[in-house]
Amino acid sequence: MKNNLISYPFLLVLILSCNTPVHQIPEDFTAPVLPVTDTYHGVEITDHYRYMEDLKSEKVQKWIRTQAGYTSEVLKNLEHKENFFKRLEEVDKGKPYSIWIAAYEKRRGVLYKKKKR
Repeated sequence: MKNNLISYPFLLVLILSCNTPVHQIPEDFTAPVLPVTDTYHGVEITDHYRYMEDLKSEKVQKWIRTQAGYTSEVLKNLEHKENFFKRLEEVDKGKPYSIWIAAYEKRRGVLYKKKKR
């Protein structure tokens, strides 16, 4: 009984602390919904974000820049990020490797060669 009396206030504080958001995302960060409806084989398909495919659009570029800025701010303020990057470097320095495939992607015009060690 005594343990329950101690744990209830602790549980209440824990629950209340979970209701506080760590980062509040501003409303203008949500991508606007601009539906476009096409008919394929008699079936109507609505794409609410097709305009995002046009990466040259000023509206899309502005939204991407806003997202990138917000992401940079959040990542810049993360606690323990030095430990994360240190661990990432440790993992990256692991066993050396290489891959033996040579391939060409027509779409991007990229040629890469990787050989087995």
